Amino acid sequence: MMPSGTPYSSSAVPQSHLQQLQQQEQQEQQQQQQHTQHARTQPPTQPAQQSAQQDQGAHSSAATAPPKEADADAEIKASIEKFKEDPALVFELALLFYRTNKGNLNFDYDTKIDLAALYKQSTIGPYDPDKHEAPGFFDFVGKDRVAAWKALAGLDEDTARAAFCELLKEKEEGFGPWFDARLAAKAERERKERLERERQERERQERERLEKERQERERLERERALREQEAQRALLAAQQQRQHQLRQQQTAYMQQQQQAQATAQQQQQQQQQQQQQGEAGDDSQQTASQTATSMHRKATELPIPVDAEGRVPADKTQLLASEEYLASFRDAMKGNPDSEAVVSNGEVLTVRVPKPFDGNTRIVWQFCTEGNDISFGVDYETKAEDGTVHCETVLPVMRTNAHTQVVTGSHVAPTAGTWLLRFDNSYSYFRSKTVFYRVVCYNI
Repeated sequence: MMPSGTPYSSSAVPQSHLQQLQQQEQQEQQQQQQHTQHARTQPPTQPAQQSAQQDQGAHSSAATAPPKEADADAEIKASIEKFKEDPALVFELALLFYRTNKGNLNFDYDTKIDLAALYKQSTIGPYDPDKHEAPGFFDFVGKDRVAAWKALAGLDEDTARAAFCELLKEKEEGFGPWFDARLAAKAERERKERLERERQERERQERERLEKERQERERLERERALREQEAQRALLAAQQQRQHQLRQQQTAYMQQQQQAQATAQQQQQQQQQQQQQGEAGDDSQQTASQTATSMHRKATELPIPVDAEGRVPADKTQLLASEEYLASFRDAMKGNPDSEAVVSNGEVLTVRVPKPFDGNTRIVWQFCTEGNDISFGVDYETKAEDGTVHCETVLPVMRTNAHTQVVTGSHVAPTAGTWLLRFDNSYSYFRSKTVFYRVVCYNI
């Protein structure tokens, strides 16, 4: 029978911790029982299978253990050695073993007295008659326990705990294997917890890495979108600035043309007033004859596919778009400074054709380009008696497929004036256009 001052009646070791250790012990015993029952339910192995398994086991035993298992065993052994150096842990396990197996321990009287005294010394300290109640007159066991306790007066707590564990190990052979098993289970549990923490840490780091990569991809995508937007805005601004400059140039050119025309008209009016009307008529007739001769020479190079009213017949439309006629027209006009012109990018070329005859005069124009389309329009400029200049739009400026066909048109002017043939390349910012053209004027 245990003395009244057993190690389990003291509060020096928390009861909750002892209960936790006891619950772990019970769980391990249940798992061991389940494993034993499972092994019993397995069918016996056939002799041939046993022989094959023995050969395989002998072969596998000769191989080196996997590095992971070897590392795990080494880690568990190191943890066990570390646990054995913790006096508090060793003492707690010794108390748990003593309490769990107290019904199966056959200790003699002196051993029980020594264990009780060592427990008191390790948990309470040296015996103090002023603090501790003395045993009764007939409490012989209590007197022996107090005497053994007093004999340990010079022993510190750690030494008393170590002595308690050594005495328990010496008197009970089952304590050593149980103690080693408990330490191994604790080491394995802590190893698994550490591996789980490391796995969670790796997953956390992987999530952080993936998140950083995602944020980096989004940042690069935003920067690329911003660069594209800035490039588009810069291109649009450059186009608008170019258009504005072209409009300014066209306005300045028109103003210069109007001023030059006004000056020329004034000079002509002065000359006409000084000359006689007959002489002026002769000069005009001579100039018209020369212009008509020049135009007729150009017209004879290729036939002009127009009818008496200056329109292109339906059966001639395909001819103007044929490659043979287009090539022939280019060859006939090429090299002639009066029939070939280069319109620079962003520029407008105006060809002025004065009306060469009196009365109703028809002008027929034909042109094509080399490789690219161009815009084309026709104005007719007349001068009033007061010297003011009026400009009538005959054909508004529009895009033409002059690179695939010979564009042909005509106009009839009853009064004196000048036709303005406008080849507009202002919409092209990078390409110059080569234009091949001819005009023919005749009275109708």
